[in-house]
Amino acid sequence: MLLILYLLVICYPQPFFPYSVGEDNIRLYSTVPIPPNAGFLLKEVQTRLAASPAYDRSVEQRIFICGSAAEFAFFTNFAVKSSGLTYVYLNRNIFLRPSDISQNRLTNYSGRKVMDDRTLVYYMSHEVTHSLTISYIGVRSYHGLPKWLREGYADYVGKGPDSLLNLQTKFEDCSYQTNREYLGYELTTAYLLDIRNVSLRDLLEQNYASNLAAVQRYMDPLERSSTCSSARSLGDKVTP
Repeated sequence: MLLILYLLVICYPQPFFPYSVGEDNIRLYSTVPIPPNAGFLLKEVQTRLAASPAYDRSVEQRIFICGSAAEFAFFTNFAVKSSGLTYVYLNRNIFLRPSDISQNRLTNYSGRKVMDDRTLVYYMSHEVTHSLTISYIGVRSYHGLPKWLREGYADYVGKGPDSLLNLQTKFEDCSYQTNREYLGYELTTAYLLDIRNVSLRDLLEQNYASNLAAVQRYMDPLERSSTCSSARSLGDKVTP
């Protein structure tokens, strides 16, 4: 009974988030009053999502910004150390860590605002992309995707337009990006989509394996030229 009650709360948490604002098919919920600039942030999220072939305006997206770390832990359970979680196998509710909406910043696990290029808009766009992906290819195909592709495509959309050259520069100078692992995922995904012109559906529907050799040839020189002392080959990470 307790498990059923918990699942109901996860699926229908609206009573715990009394404030909300909507933009098209995206609704943002919060435990505290939402500042006026939230609408502009949601419009930017819409702009980034609209660039994806997987975007479907008819599907409602719900984002819940938790009011405290304890509240986030309650709603995310096993993903308590993450910045956000999309319940892709339930009704795709999205829960994010406490955030400063007025400053477009999310607070990380250590209690500090994330001040690099991962804004609150990025985190919202990243998590919604997970929801879009499962709508686009179905639960079974999504479940079979490797982590580098699931997260790489979410970052590819979530970060907004960026040139491959700029991504390479960031990757080779790893001091620019604290989460270098995810940057590698994004760079790999961008290479396949933008340079090798693999279609999104072909890439996601488990046809990525045929491109892994080309990915490795592309990534190996970047790894060797990287200034990051902790650089590791992505070979294992892009293996299905």
